Amino acid sequence: MFDHAVLHRVRGSISGLGKGTLVSSLAILLRDIGLKLTAIKVDPYLNFDAGTISPFEHGEVFVLKDGCETDLDLGNYERALNIELSSSNCITTGKIFSTVFNAERKGSYLGKTVQMVPHVTDCIQEMFSQLAESEECYDVCLVEIGGTVGDIESSLYLEAIQQFVHRRGADNVSLCHLVFVPTVSAEQKTKCAQHSFRALRESGLFPSFIFARSTDPLTQQSLSKLSTFSGVSQERIFSCYDVSNLYFYHSSNDTYISVVKAVEHASFRLNIPIKLVNISAELLEKDADPKQAEEVYETLCSCHAVLIPGGFGERGTAGMIKAIWHARTHDIPILGICLGMQLMCIEAAQNVLGYSNANSEEFGATDPDNFIMFLPDSSREIYGGTMRLGEHATSILSETSLAYEIYKRKTVHERHRHRFEFNKLYENLFADAGFVFSGIDVSNQRYEIIERPGHAFFFGTQFHPEYKSSLENPSEVFLAFAAASQRSKQKADAKRQII
Repeated sequence: MFDHAVLHRVRGSISGLGKGTLVSSLAILLRDIGLKLTAIKVDPYLNFDAGTISPFEHGEVFVLKDGCETDLDLGNYERALNIELSSSNCITTGKIFSTVFNAERKGSYLGKTVQMVPHVTDCIQEMFSQLAESEECYDVCLVEIGGTVGDIESSLYLEAIQQFVHRRGADNVSLCHLVFVPTVSAEQKTKCAQHSFRALRESGLFPSFIFARSTDPLTQQSLSKLSTFSGVSQERIFSCYDVSNLYFYHSSNDTYISVVKAVEHASFRLNIPIKLVNISAELLEKDADPKQAEEVYETLCSCHAVLIPGGFGERGTAGMIKAIWHARTHDIPILGICLGMQLMCIEAAQNVLGYSNANSEEFGATDPDNFIMFLPDSSREIYGGTMRLGEHATSILSETSLAYEIYKRKTVHERHRHRFEFNKLYENLFADAGFVFSGIDVSNQRYEIIERPGHAFFFGTQFHPEYKSSLENPSEVFLAFAAASQRSKQKADAKRQII
């Protein structure tokens, strides 16, 4: 059982305050004093999981070892603590309702009228407690509640937390509240925070700690006001103000946050300053504005390596294929992940094998042009949870391959999230053209890695190596890619000096 559960009630009035970063930071501090801990993320949306939510709306979908598609904050927890989480660490309102509905159909409520209180709130608390009853024997569980205090969707969780505190005892639960203190006309304003304190009290909740996000450090006047209206002593109020970007890279796009973090981990480990340049693939396509296309291509040419991340849909793929062509023909290091690997195969089929119409079945391709095919055991009608998900083993076929040089072992375990795969009917054509499929799943059904010997770094993976990367254990693939990028820069610098 938990000795102490820390319930993290984040965001008093607005979103985007950095709640995931704060929870991860608290987790590291607690771990470093010797406590064994885990974390739960609660998302109050009605989706069962994050698998069908657009990453442009909600940020990256992070895949756990057991295949659960979750919020990107679970990725923050794994990277910060260097641990592996499971579906038990992810709670959504959709999952809660599904559990309650299934229990009602089974007759588990013995004919009672099923209500929000107590049945739904009890289900929420049971999910909180499941980890406490596991064999792991955690000391602390951090529970991050998404949304804001005033949201309708959050009201159920506020009620459940109030009941949870009563059942567990106030000495065993701490409530940490993240508030926003904006600066208006050179003066810090605490009114938003005051309203959130009032809303918490109306729910029967009283914060144990306050974390105040602001542009500048809290003034003594602001600190005093927050203490007065929250009932929390000033010693338990922490000023979380803006600081300069401390990192080598420059990116604020949550859509590919795991990729960005994996690059960051590799850059720290190798002590290589890396600048990420986001390029809109659509601006490389033939229908793009000619002037913009020329400028974007010049930007691409200035890069020392190319990374094509995962994704879905046809939008921008023609531009990505052009970027792959540029990297392949100019001996520029390139790493393709999931869709990126598939597009590397399509580019090779179009420009090396001579199949000008080569494409993916995802984009409507049919025989003989479907070089990328639909997974035979996947559903074409139901999208949620029907992809090939979670951690799977990949066998590396040759000890002379780049894959073996990177991993230094014959079997690797990486996480997957895909509905399409390379069509093995064409493998001999690729082999004859000098490409090597160096990794295959343990059932020998699907190729997982493609590479091109003699190229500076031509490496495509069907899996997502970024999902398992952390600061303590950077991804081997990203370490190799970063090293190849540095060699590419050194080569370009040497050539420039000769000229």
